[in-house]
Amino acid sequence: MKNLAILLATLLLATPSLAADDEVHWTATVSMVTAKENESAWVGLKNLESPNPSSATWTCSNNIVWLSSKDKPSPKAMLSTALTLYSTQKSVRIGVTGSGQNCEARYISARD
Repeated sequence: MKNLAILLATLLLATPSLAADDEVHWTATVSMVTAKENESAWVGLKNLESPNPSSATWTCSNNIVWLSSKDKPSPKAMLSTALTLYSTQKSVRIGVTGSGQNCEARYISARD
C-alpha cells in the first residue's frame, strides 16, 4: 500500500498538466454574466491586461469566456465568484484556454 501511494504521488507530481499548456492568465473586469438554460454560464470581460505569458494576445470573440465549458453546467463556485466580481467591479484573475467562441475559464479569482 505504501508503494502504491509513492507511485501515485510520483505520477501526480511528475506528469505535466496538459490543460495548462495553452492556458493564459489575464487580469480583467467582469462586464456581464450570462447563465443559460443548460446551466452553463459565460462572462464578458473588459480592461484585459497583464497576460501571462506576457507574449500572449487576446483571441476570444466579443471578450466572452465560458465558465468551464459551454456544453456543461458551470461550477457553482465559479459562477458565484463571477457574479460577486460583477457586482463589486473588482479586478479578476482568470485562466483562459481556447480561442474565438470556444474560450473557457479554468479558474477565476478576485483581486484587490
